[in-house]
Amino acid sequence: MTYEEALLWLGEAKTRGILPGLSRISHLLAILGNPEDGLRIVHVAGTNGKGSTCAYLESMLREAGHATGMFTSPWLTDPVEMFRINGEPVSHAVFAEMADLVSEAFEGMRDDPELPTEYEIYAAMAFLLFRRRTCTVVILETCMGGRFDTTNAYRGGNIAVLTKISVDHVRFLGETLPEIAWHKAGIIRPGSSVISWPQAAGAAKVVGQAASEARACLSVLDIHDVRVERVDEKGTTFTYAGFGRFHTMLPGAHQAGNAALALLTLKAMQAGIMPGLTSDTLRAGTMPGLTPDTLRAGIAKTLWPCRFEVLPGHPPIILDSAHNPDGIASFVDTFRRVYPGKKATVIFGAMRDKDVAGMLDLLSPITERFILIQPDSPRAMPLSELHAIASRGCCLSVKSDTMESALETGLANAPAEGVLAAVGSIFYMGRLKRMILERWRTA
Repeated sequence: MTYEEALLWLGEAKTRGILPGLSRISHLLAILGNPEDGLRIVHVAGTNGKGSTCAYLESMLREAGHATGMFTSPWLTDPVEMFRINGEPVSHAVFAEMADLVSEAFEGMRDDPELPTEYEIYAAMAFLLFRRRTCTVVILETCMGGRFDTTNAYRGGNIAVLTKISVDHVRFLGETLPEIAWHKAGIIRPGSSVISWPQAAGAAKVVGQAASEARACLSVLDIHDVRVERVDEKGTTFTYAGFGRFHTMLPGAHQAGNAALALLTLKAMQAGIMPGLTSDTLRAGTMPGLTPDTLRAGIAKTLWPCRFEVLPGHPPIILDSAHNPDGIASFVDTFRRVYPGKKATVIFGAMRDKDVAGMLDLLSPITERFILIQPDSPRAMPLSELHAIASRGCCLSVKSDTMESALETGLANAPAEGVLAAVGSIFYMGRLKRMILERWRTA
């Protein structure tokens, strides 16, 4: 199977949509010989900050000498970005090889009433890849939820990391924080370690109960121990009590919190709380340990695109994949810190199942005008509906039928001393970034 053939095959699976549950992925993994068994897993769930937290964890572990595997979703420009070995996306050839192996196992399920979905196939490919590459530690980001998420199909222990839980994916996870937290807390395993963001009361109670029932060790980040010193276009400088001073290339006070959550997770690993992984293991052989220097270097080297990513120029262009009110609130806070007193021309597109009105309301105080687009996804909010919602606000809004026209309109309307920003959905960020970089190359 070639890479192109793999994409065509996966495209067929995409038509099956989203089907929560673990029966299909569990059957598929069993046919593959359960490659997930025995992997040392750090499993990250939550509403916002999952990808960045995974990236911090992976970078620090790799800096400490570990062979890392990481599975995240979705991707920006190419599906291979979801599968990383030692920080690097796999090649098209390796992607095709994993897809081919899973497709052979898939044939054994042809008579099943329900066939695996696209992301269940991706997860099976990931587990198979990490087993074959003998990764020391595997970092998994949940696709959606946790309890019935495709990444939760492995057996055995883990370290469960819960980033900030807020309202999103209400169609599948429920409309209240306790309902949503119940899904997220489903990654907690008996006797494991749980590292959590300081959740709002409704979510905190559910997480605490889940940890207690599993007899898991729960550690909650004390956000008061995290002090942000500086936020600018080049990133964030912060201190974390007991750990020291750090700099990340990702701008935003929330990124200091995400990094601190990752540091607290590695502290648990270093203490030997993670099943099968002790401090002696971390320092064994030729691998350096998780020292202050490796932790600092790992955070400093962490890259995670389209998280308040600033493409410098006149005007500067910000790409941010915030796609719910809580994420937008973090974006607005960061914008005000980096560009005090300024407003932006904002390219905005969103999925129809999101709180679009809430996001636009939060963005309005920092926005000169909205340039509205419809992302290339069957879940995207139609342009006419988006414009109707945006028109109720105080900001001028214009529609763009294509990504190209949105970029041209944005550049034409954002003055040289202004700012152009794109937010609202990750589903168009990758394409927009490619367009911008290509424009620069040909300028």
